[in-house]
Amino acid sequence: MVRFKNRYLVLELIWKDSKTNEPLDERALVNVFRESVQLNFGDHGLGQCYGSLQVKYMSPLTNTCVVRCSRDHYQQVWCAITLLTEINQRPVLLRLLKLSGTIRECRQAALEHVCRKLKDLEPRLKAEYGRCVETAKQKISAIEL
Repeated sequence: MVRFKNRYLVLELIWKDSKTNEPLDERALVNVFRESVQLNFGDHGLGQCYGSLQVKYMSPLTNTCVVRCSRDHYQQVWCAITLLTEINQRPVLLRLLKLSGTIRECRQAALEHVCRKLKDLEPRLKAEYGRCVETAKQKISAIEL
């Protein structure tokens, strides 16, 4: 029996317009990523990545997401994500923060980034800061295989 080997990508979405963040959930984001894979690598490339491509975590507040894909096709997924220029007609830049082979390293990198981003947002969040940090920690620690 062979274990299914994954790669995890921790990404930051950098919006280029000055609009406030509209909610973007995991399902919508994975559909955007799949469309990008299909556009850049065709139906064959999408077929290779389709079963394993999954968004495990997305935070609209910090614009951080965690993507899981197969180890054999992570370069295609990474390339397709890098080539994205807009999501929902909004210009965006996706920056890879961490590429990991284990969920543990991925969680740690995502948690560090989210805490850093929330620290920057602390004056704007004021009383809700503590609750936002705890919610983010719970959601990131709940990321499973």
